[in-house]
Amino acid sequence: MAEVEEKAGPADGIRILQQGDKVHVIWAGKLAGEFDHKGALQLAQAIYSVAKKAEEWAEAERIAFDQAMMIRSGAPVGLTSNPVIQHEAGKEAAHNRELRRYMPGIKSQEQVGTPAIYNPGPSNKRTRYDS
Repeated sequence: MAEVEEKAGPADGIRILQQGDKVHVIWAGKLAGEFDHKGALQLAQAIYSVAKKAEEWAEAERIAFDQAMMIRSGAPVGLTSNPVIQHEAGKEAAHNRELRRYMPGIKSQEQVGTPAIYNPGPSNKRTRYDS
């Protein structure tokens, strides 16, 4: 068995080994899993995806504040797709005194956010399209 990579740190005791076309996960000295190369890549992608979601929750306060700055400036860029963090960012953008103080071009009585586009359409009814 040829050892390709060893993980250390919080995941101490986990080793990833490669033998031929198989990938072995050793945890606490015991074989925890054996995968072919495709299965190992799928597992790695799944772990990465879940880890990024966990990172989003760990950094939720910073993301919400950064998103609030984007909302106050009117930028149509979202930093998260999490509705809870988006809601907090909206509250921050509307009520945070520091943001209102340091972004003086936007008056506090003005509505913040991305502008909506109205299309009269063929029947002359106003239809709202949010961006």
